[in-house]
Amino acid sequence: MYLPVIEPIDRLCTEALESARSGDISKARQLIDRVRTMRSRLSRSVHNHRWESIENWIQNSGLDDKDVLRYREQASVLSKRLDIIGEWISGSVSNFSYAELMASSEGLGLYVDAVLPAAWDFSQDIAILVGENAAILHEELRSRGQQKFIHLRAERDDDSDEKSITLRLAESDAESDSVEFTSGSSPNAEIFSHLLGEEIPLIVLFGLEPTAEPEAVIKEDFERIRKSLSAVFLGKRSIKEWPEIFTDQWLGRMHDLPDFGSASELRPKFKGQNVLIASPGPSLTDSLDDLKQRRAEFLVIAPIRSLKALLEAEVVPDYAFHVDATDFSSIIPEHPSLTNVSLICGDYVHSSIFDGGFGDIYVAPDPSMIGNALSTALHGGDPPLLQGGCVATCAVAMSAQYGAASITLIGQDLSISKGKYVQQTKGARLGFVENKEAERENAVLTCQGINGERLRTQDDYLWFIGEMENAAAYYASEVEFFNCTTHGAFLKGWTHEPLLDRRLELPATSSAELPANDTVVSESSSQSHRHSKVAQAIGLERAQVDEAAIVCDRLVKELHRLMDAGENDVTQVDELEERLKKMLEEKGSILHFYTSRFTMALSAAMKSVTNLKENLSISAEYYHHVGADARKLSASMDSALKTLTSAKSS
Repeated sequence: MYLPVIEPIDRLCTEALESARSGDISKARQLIDRVRTMRSRLSRSVHNHRWESIENWIQNSGLDDKDVLRYREQASVLSKRLDIIGEWISGSVSNFSYAELMASSEGLGLYVDAVLPAAWDFSQDIAILVGENAAILHEELRSRGQQKFIHLRAERDDDSDEKSITLRLAESDAESDSVEFTSGSSPNAEIFSHLLGEEIPLIVLFGLEPTAEPEAVIKEDFERIRKSLSAVFLGKRSIKEWPEIFTDQWLGRMHDLPDFGSASELRPKFKGQNVLIASPGPSLTDSLDDLKQRRAEFLVIAPIRSLKALLEAEVVPDYAFHVDATDFSSIIPEHPSLTNVSLICGDYVHSSIFDGGFGDIYVAPDPSMIGNALSTALHGGDPPLLQGGCVATCAVAMSAQYGAASITLIGQDLSISKGKYVQQTKGARLGFVENKEAERENAVLTCQGINGERLRTQDDYLWFIGEMENAAAYYASEVEFFNCTTHGAFLKGWTHEPLLDRRLELPATSSAELPANDTVVSESSSQSHRHSKVAQAIGLERAQVDEAAIVCDRLVKELHRLMDAGENDVTQVDELEERLKKMLEEKGSILHFYTSRFTMALSAAMKSVTNLKENLSISAEYYHHVGADARKLSASMDSALKTLTSAKSS
């Protein structure tokens, strides 16, 4: 979406320079702020398209040579104008001291001009305010449209939370969100959750001299805030970042999925059971002997990464658990007991997991896909909701939803003080839950340890700690929660005690008494019936996707007609958009999921349009991409249907 946006940015830059030269600084500032916002949203649009560079964008854009030349010329001119604006701002602010800038409205404006990045979204990016001038800077930024603030306070009020942060949304400032953060605090990432949207924001310090180096304590606070915000963003980010990968893997395995059990069938297996989740933290090895002694008392779940350590210790779990879509085949152990382990996994996971040598396989839907006809055909209308940022939190969520009497954790360190996972992944791309060694070594965040000590941790671990604590709070009246991890993070709402001290009543039917392959399967979920239901559902979903493609084509045609004719009657466009909107907003819409990157790009670009022509141009490009993806998705569904039909016949 470069070309429809770069032209108005260039025009705004020209107008800003003309206003500045004529002495209308207020108008120039307004125009430059619009440029900042448009540049920010343009860059995020590019990110969502996952193009690594402008050159790659040009290569993949389908532009002819004439358009490429025009783009390069426009980009060159725009770059020069942006440089002039940057030099003008720097020169203006250098004529005044920090005290002089803070003493007048015009000075505050110049200061903010100098500190704001060249690309800044006033509705999404976050201003961190420090020092005695925080209040007046808040008002100046708010007057320019800034909505997100973090107030970094040097001292804690008497009534503030001793542990971390107090959230205070000022009643008089309903148009902005403000969080207060006390210097030196250990942030709870959830406090920041309302500050973040779909994109990770920029964060900038205001309240220091424009060229001054922050003090060490402020730099540490800034880093804590940055990492905590990153954790929240990771929590908000879903598999929509890789919609094609997930959907293609899902459809590509559709011929097998009806033959597997649905995780929905496991509800009777979990109800009333004492579930133990053996997480792959470094402390897991400390608990293996104790677990071996008490194995028969628990229904044991093991993330894929824990399997090797458990099986080598002669502890055979009931279920392996996996929700990552990347290739984990390198860490699936070759062990004769693996055939006695059932697998619970997302139906979108990498195909190598299904071929890993497990016993029974049970699949669960991705939360984003629940509700569409295809997912319902596979899992029914009440599947488990695998909520969580890591495999352990997903396992906790499913166990609680399915009526477990208690949930016990071992190996759930959520800190980095004892080393690495019990088994590292080789060659697998783990997405946002993989920890880089450099980040581990330089970690400055801490958490409370089980024994009251402070342990080093990371932003993603803080997020997981929050998820574990939230689960315990939500299901407190239904499930008992025990953390028997020998060393690691303290989890609020969980009882912490050694595994050998854990006292529990065995259910009427324990996991050990259940037949190895006893599966509760209803008549309606027989394999033959499921194949037919899935085939029918694919046909229904494909018909809707095909209809969406036709609507998109009509929209593109009508939008181009309006632009060519210079007309402004968008009645037909509105009708077609409403029709498409209903399809995309249906619960679990596969097409919405598949095209989410374009939807995010459109949302960003539309906020910066200045006239109808820009609106029509950006909209036409959006519907062109959605239509193309709809046809691609339809072809994948057709291939899945043919393969499914062939498999059923054989």
